[in-house]
This record gives sequence, structure tokens and C-alpha cells, in this order.
Amino acid sequence: MSNPISLDQQTVIRQIDPQLHVFAQPFNRFAPFGWRHFCKVGIRMTAVVLNEDKDILLLYPIPLVPSIAEKLRSIGNVKYIHADLGHYMSVGDYVTEYPKATLICPPGLMEKLNRKGIKFTSAFQHADNLDPPERFLEGLDSLETRVLRGFITYPTAWYHKPSRTLIQSDLMMNMPCDEQYSRTGESTERGPITRTFNQKANPYNIWHKIMIWYAAGFQVKTMREDAIHISKWNFERVIPSHGDLMMNGGTDAWKELYRWYIDSTQGHSSFWERALLFSRRIFLG
Repeated sequence: MSNPISLDQQTVIRQIDPQLHVFAQPFNRFAPFGWRHFCKVGIRMTAVVLNEDKDILLLYPIPLVPSIAEKLRSIGNVKYIHADLGHYMSVGDYVTEYPKATLICPPGLMEKLNRKGIKFTSAFQHADNLDPPERFLEGLDSLETRVLRGFITYPTAWYHKPSRTLIQSDLMMNMPCDEQYSRTGESTERGPITRTFNQKANPYNIWHKIMIWYAAGFQVKTMREDAIHISKWNFERVIPSHGDLMMNGGTDAWKELYRWYIDSTQGHSSFWERALLFSRRIFLG
């Protein structure tokens, strides 16, 4: 019987720009009743080299394995870590390894981490678009951010201006997640749930558009404002947390996925808005 492949061996690391490094791992999601292999979606972290001093911003931490730690040591010093309400489970690994790093996070996340005994010496809460981190934190000049205030998990879109790259977590998936499973020996076509999800969770599939409209955005007015604002960045590349990298055509894909918000003239029913607001409270809880 062959030995199982460790997570370190399954981790894919590559540089896609002089200032951008991506780290991909397998990850299974939507697992009912403890069935961990229900649906393959993959996860990805991005390291942005900010300046000549080699300060690093980490976006959406994934489990810290030796190959990631070694790579980060080789490219610079971790100064900032950003996590959101859907991508924070591995933050504790990085607090231990980089205790001087500043956490950039949405409302509610610090309380979640504190209850788990995870404490940062420095934190910046990114609650709206009036006080963006790039305005108040040193070294973030190459980036522009936008909080999607009407999205249930308070996610932030990060635009890396020099490379015209959008970096985000759950705002846009780009399945299949082939790269994230490329070292596992597993197929993203195996299993009916995984196969269906990997075929449909991309910005040009109506299923993904329905999910974003009915299950993610509870304030149509603010979602419209933020979706339009992001579309004006005119980015080419998209780095998603789930699915493969999109190396070109990013703005067109964004406009297609958020078309219903961009073109909207009316919002959800009051009942549905309350239901989605309740979902946000669960995330905040």
C-alpha cells in the first residue's frame, strides 16, 4: 500500500508576476454530516510583494506547510495578513509564525479569532469603503480595495494595479480546480457533486450567477454600486480562492457574473433580504 501524500507535497507554489506568488492546495467543501470529501473546490493564498523592502501582504491564508514557510522566507517579510469571514481557519498558523504582522479583517472576525484564543498584536478593521487599508497602512500603494458591503461574508476585492490583477475569495469562482488538485492524484471529475460543481461554478454559467444573486448579495443597491466600481478597474487577470487562475479577460468575466446587479432596477423581496441578513449574522456569530 502506498504512503498517503502529505499536504506539503500536494501544495502548488508558483510565481505569476514579479510581485505575485500563489499557493494552492486541495480543499473539500459543503460537507454534510462530517463527510469531508463531499465536493472538491480547492483553496489558494496569494502573497503580494509590496516594495523594495520585500514586505509581504498575504491574502486568504491556507494551512501553513514547510514549503510555504520556506518560500515566504525567500521572498520577503510578512507584514500584513488579510482574512475574511469565509477564509480564516488557518490564520492561527500565521499568527504563530509571524507575530508582528498586522491583521486586516472585516467586522466580526476579530471576535471570532479571540474566541479561538488567536490574538494579533496589531489589527485593522476594514468595515467600509470610506476608510480603506491602502489609505491608512504603509506600503499598500500598489493596491486598491473595495468592500462588498451587501455580500453576506463582508468580502474585500483587492486590485493589484501594476499587474492589473483582481484578487478575491468568494466573489468569483473559476472552476474546475485542476491546479489545486494537480498533485493529489485525484480527479475533479470524480463524484457527481464534485463533477457538477466543477462544471457550473464559473462566471459564464447561469448557475453561478443565480448563486451570487440569490444566496450571496442581500443588499442589491450596494452590491450594484460595488460591482460597477470593481468593473471600472479594468483588470485582466483574476486570482480566485476556488478554481483555476484566470489569466485574461477578467473584467468581461466579472461583468457577466454580476450582470444582474449591474443592470438591476429593483432589489430582492424584503423577506429574502431578511433571510440573507440572518445568514450574515451566522457568519458574524
